[in-house]
Amino acid sequence: MTRGIASQIHRLLAPLGFERKEAAWNRRRNGLIDVVSMQLDGVIEKLTVEAGVLHPTAYTMCWGKDVPKFVDAPECTVRSRVGHLIDNHDHWWSLDQPGIAEDVVDKISGYLLPYLDRHQSAIAIEKSLAASGPVKYLRPPETVYLAILRWERGDAAGACALLAEFHNQALGDWKGSAAQLMQRLRCQTLSGVIASA
Repeated sequence: MTRGIASQIHRLLAPLGFERKEAAWNRRRNGLIDVVSMQLDGVIEKLTVEAGVLHPTAYTMCWGKDVPKFVDAPECTVRSRVGHLIDNHDHWWSLDQPGIAEDVVDKISGYLLPYLDRHQSAIAIEKSLAASGPVKYLRPPETVYLAILRWERGDAAGACALLAEFHNQALGDWKGSAAQLMQRLRCQTLSGVIASA
């Protein structure tokens, strides 16, 4: 069943420049990577779809490694499940639902592809992150991604202020990662000393 759904999704996405690997599709454009991904919950026999955009600089600076050759939605800088875009509720299709493949393809075309189109610049991604719940509550990695994008745009003060705020609240490995990134970006604390762990 899921193979047939994936085939129909591929028929929609392949002509738009997407390549497929298992249940994910990638397209490189404007220096970014667009992702559409199908998620299956085998226990309850349901599936959902999500989309995201990966900004390479945000990814490599945050994680300290190269962008994967093929990207899945959780690795994206910004992402959204289809239900959030429809009515702000999670949406799962039952695998035995009649017309599921057509409905999934319709929702990808009507909601996920426009979402990708709205995030085709670093500025658009930055605005989306700044307005997001994870950044409002200083959660990783979105807060770190936003700081990196601000820094890349030339707003070093804004980037460092956000990182300092994040560092003060961060726990575990993220606290050390934030301190290291602040050092790399030459951020200074209020006392004028380069930030350290």
